Amino acid sequence: MEYYAVVYQMGKVASTSIVATLDEIENIEAVQSHFLGDKALKEMVSSLTNPEVSEYFFDHSLGQFVENVRITRKMNAARMGQPAGTRLLVISLSRDPVEWIRSSIVQDIEGYIPILKEIVAASGETAPDDEELVEKGLRLFLNTSCHILDQFGGIDALLTTPNAISYAFEKTVFRDITEARRMFLMLLRPADWFSGHYKVATGLDVATMKQVNGVLEHSEAHADFVVVRYEDFKKMLPAYLQRMGICDLTEFKSKNLTESKLFAENVARLFKSDIGQRLRSIYNRTGYAQTFGYNEESATPDGGDEQ
Repeated sequence: MEYYAVVYQMGKVASTSIVATLDEIENIEAVQSHFLGDKALKEMVSSLTNPEVSEYFFDHSLGQFVENVRITRKMNAARMGQPAGTRLLVISLSRDPVEWIRSSIVQDIEGYIPILKEIVAASGETAPDDEELVEKGLRLFLNTSCHILDQFGGIDALLTTPNAISYAFEKTVFRDITEARRMFLMLLRPADWFSGHYKVATGLDVATMKQVNGVLEHSEAHADFVVVRYEDFKKMLPAYLQRMGICDLTEFKSKNLTESKLFAENVARLFKSDIGQRLRSIYNRTGYAQTFGYNEESATPDGGDEQ
């Protein structure tokens, strides 16, 4: 049996590490994707054609768009049993939401610095260098974001309020900073991922998937789907793959470590402070945190912070 393995998730949850490991196995072709299905691809088009989107995020998204069209097409074919002898394997991971946000910011800090400059300037503040800019700008961004979320009664309430995003920024420093809204939507992504992206792309609701030995799974005629917590994947994912007769793994390659990236320590320090705890308390009340057990203390990643 040949496997087309799609590591489909919101980014910064070991996708690079898992793909690099699986792709070396003889009967597996592995790829990663953060945007699958017609709906997600159509939404990317509107972003790509928007001149207010920065060149950094335009270039990044354009490459992803072309690749994800190919992946969606091939995934749809494999799910239908084409070509014969090929089975689809979709691997997805959850992650502690506040840790995910921290890691995501560090991953794209080059693209966020110009936005942070605008936020600092709009707030009447100054920053003599990029290091202070990152710390001051992120604190202003997180404080304002938490204030917005509190006003709506939390993240889930905001996500279910019609047109909330269009007027959430009216009385904030974000009002005239288009790209700051991109950052705010990034902040919400963990809470919206499995309902607003995964379910739409796959047709599967994690709430109805079977829980077996610490993972959520679903199998059909030509495809297998598994959802694992990032904090447990180095143990749980190999166990699942072995139980399903797909392959035997002993360890995963370490790829794209966040700790080695620019301003990683500055961002980590901020997320350990009072504003990080404020964001965590807001996220603790989400359905996402309750479903995956992130509504208590922060979970410690299992052996590294990998994309």
